[in-house]
Amino acid sequence: MIMVVPILLALAAPPSFVKAVEHRLQGTQLHLVDWWADDLDGDRVLESIAFACDDATGIFLVQHGTQLLEMRAEVDRHNPCRAARPKWHVAHVGAINEHVDVDAGSMDYAFAIRGGQLVVLREHDESADGDSPPATSEADLDFEALTWWDQFDPPTGKPTRRSGPMIVLTDQVRRPTKIIGATTIAATRGNERGSDITLHVHADRAVVIRNCDHQPCATASLAPGTAELRFPNVGEVEVDFDGTTMPVQIYALDGDQSYPPPPAVW
Repeated sequence: MIMVVPILLALAAPPSFVKAVEHRLQGTQLHLVDWWADDLDGDRVLESIAFACDDATGIFLVQHGTQLLEMRAEVDRHNPCRAARPKWHVAHVGAINEHVDVDAGSMDYAFAIRGGQLVVLREHDESADGDSPPATSEADLDFEALTWWDQFDPPTGKPTRRSGPMIVLTDQVRRPTKIIGATTIAATRGNERGSDITLHVHADRAVVIRNCDHQPCATASLAPGTAELRFPNVGEVEVDFDGTTMPVQIYALDGDQSYPPPPAVW
C-alpha cells in the first residue's frame, strides 16, 4: 500500500490541481506546456507544479497547501512558448529550474518555496562580448548561502575571479549576512525605491566599510559593537578587517521576501 501513492502521482495530476489550473487559464491564451510534482519546501510533501504560456508570457503555478502560488516566466523571441504537453510526472529536484536565453548569453534560475513564497534560490549568468575569441563573463548568486562569485575571461591574459558574501536588501532586517566570525551586516531600504539604504552592522572586531560606487569613496571605521550606516543605493561595498579586504555585494528583494535559510532536511 505504501508504494501506491507515488505510482498514482506519477500517472495523473491531482483533480483539485487540474481544476485550479483550468480556472486560472480560463479566458486567456495561455496553454499548459508541462506539469509535475516535486517537494519545493523540504517538508517531504510533494507540491503540484504547472507551466503555461502563450506567445507573449509564461507562468509557473504551484499548489502549496490551500494556496495557488504564481510566478512569471520569460517568453520572448529567444525563449518561445512550446506546444508540447508531457504527461504528469514526479521529479526529485527540490526546485523549479528555468533557463533563459538572452542576446550573447543565458541565465539559469532555481526557484523554490521558502517562508510560504516562491523565491529564487540561485542565479547563474553567462555572457560573451566582442570579436572572436570574445571576452566571456560568468556570475553566480546563491541566495540561500548568501554568497556570490563572478569571473571575467578576456580574449588574452588571465581570467579575473572574485567572490564574497551577499547582503539582501529588504524592507526590514530579516537575515543578516555573516562576514567573519560573529560580524554580520544586514541592509534595509528607504520608503521609496532608489532612496538611500541603511547597513546594520554588528561587529566583533574593528572593521572599515568603504563605498566606492559613488566618488569620492565614503569610508566608515567602526569599533566592535553595533552601528547603522546610511549610504546611497549601492550594489557593492568593501569591508576591511584584520588586514583583509572583502568585496560584499548587495541585492534588492521585492516586498517582504525574507529568504530564510534552507530547510535542514530535504
